[in-house]
Parts: sequence; C-alpha cells; structure tokens
Amino acid sequence: MTTKRSIFVIPAVFGLTVGAYADTVYVNEGGSIQSAIGAASSGDVIVVGPGTYYESVNLQGRAVTLRSADGADATIIDATGLDAPAMLIENGESNSTVVDGFTLTGGTGFYIGANTHGGGMFIDFANPIVRNCVFTGNTAAAGGGLAIRTMTSGLVSNCRFVDNLATAGGNYGGGGVYLQGGLPRLENCVFEDNMASAAAKGGGLSIF
Repeated sequence: MTTKRSIFVIPAVFGLTVGAYADTVYVNEGGSIQSAIGAASSGDVIVVGPGTYYESVNLQGRAVTLRSADGADATIIDATGLDAPAMLIENGESNSTVVDGFTLTGGTGFYIGANTHGGGMFIDFANPIVRNCVFTGNTAAAGGGLAIRTMTSGLVSNCRFVDNLATAGGNYGGGGVYLQGGLPRLENCVFEDNMASAAAKGGGLSIF
C-alpha cells in the first residue's frame, strides 16, 4: 500500500495553492517558487502558473519536477538586483530533478572566488534535466546565460540562449553557455545575439 503525505498550508503566508496531497504543489504569481521547493519531497511536482517571479531559485538537492503551467514565454524568473543567478543547481541533483518551461533573466551569476558563473543558471556537480527554457538578459564572468561545471549525465534540451553577456577573459567567456568539465549534453538548442567582452572567449559558447 502506498501512503501519501498531506500538508496543510496557509496560502496567505506561503503564497502557494496545494492540492489534496503534497505530491503536486501549485505556485501562483505573487507566491514563492523557493518556498514550494523548500516544502517539497522527492518525486513531487511543482507547477508554476504564468507570471513573473522576482527571486533567485535554488533547487536545494530536491529530486522534483519544477515546471511551468503555460511555458517559458508566460513564466519568468527574474533575478534583477539580487546579485545571484536566476536559478542555482549545485547540491548533487540527478536526472530526477527536472526544470521545464521557464524564462530566466536578470541574473548575474554565482561567485566562485572573484568571478561569477552562470547568470541565468549555474549547474555545479549536478546532473539535472533542463528543457524548454529561455535564457535571456543575463550577465556573468563565465556563462552569461548558463554555466555548467562537472556535469556527467545531465541534459539541456530545446532551450534558447538570447542576448546574454560574458565579461571575463582568460579561460572564461561564453556569452550564451560556458562548459567546464564532465560530459554535459546540449540538444536542439538555439543561440542568438549572445556576446563576450573583448577579453573573453566565445560569444555563443565557450568550452574549457
């Protein structure tokens, strides 16, 4: 027999709408994606309604599916002014962690020493599946749109990288995407109008 866990949540406090069981959580505009992730357990599905969510989201090692209800054009995670990536995946997440259908914008990356990595999203020693996302208007020293370090079995598919900027020289760069270590897979992705500064390498993609 399978036992499902119920949670009582006050929407006015958490900004969430929770179904009968905790295996599906709905987040509506004005609510917090991060709060939903913090309350989630392995196998849960978090469905995010259309709107703009002004936050930097950390998956916190959760084996969950985080997906938009109406696709990337309608569902935006905006980290403007937060001095952080729009999304951070760095706690050993596996293929059981899925991110599907968001626009990630306004991010400035995660600091490693003096340099930022992954303005839109930073993946470090993790193997999530990221699909149907748009990375636009992000800036970082390495990987304006996305930076990946030591991904061995993850997948980024059907994503668009548009108008992102990498600013650092040396072995950095990658206005759209910066890859360092491992065997990351990018499939069916589009790169448009990304840029690296004069000292950096790879307007669209940099592999180190």
